[in-house]
Amino acid sequence: MAVEKKKKMGRPIKYTKEVVEKLADQLLEFLYEEPFPFLNKFATKHMLSVDVFSANKNFTENEYFSKALKIYKQTFVTILIEGAATGGLVPSMVIFTLKNIAGWRDTPLIDNSVHNHYTKVDVKINDNTKLPPTHKSGNRISGQEQIPSISSGT
Repeated sequence: MAVEKKKKMGRPIKYTKEVVEKLADQLLEFLYEEPFPFLNKFATKHMLSVDVFSANKNFTENEYFSKALKIYKQTFVTILIEGAATGGLVPSMVIFTLKNIAGWRDTPLIDNSVHNHYTKVDVKINDNTKLPPTHKSGNRISGQEQIPSISSGT
């Protein structure tokens, strides 16, 4: 009795290498033909979900498609920025689009003008040397200022 090999069950691969690379070429054509080449529009035109480009390993592992998608993203961001800079697009709409589609984020402004760097200095003081008292702020108190007293509450 010969042992039969079981046939693989499941669906055949829908997105073969050839199909994915053809879509990559069509994506780049779409990028240069459309005035506002949104990826959703391209996916809908080809009856696909946008998620398939990032979730399906046939797309993510295909180097040709990955390069085409990277070129698409960089060029699309450039189109939006140039449109806002030249007055062809409303800048607030471009900012909103870049935050929601291109993943841009606001970064808080950091004030680098104040430097709080402390240097440790070893100072040796004789026991009989008396220094003026210090205030809460760390400033030396002159003889005219009053030193706050701590009461025990009794």
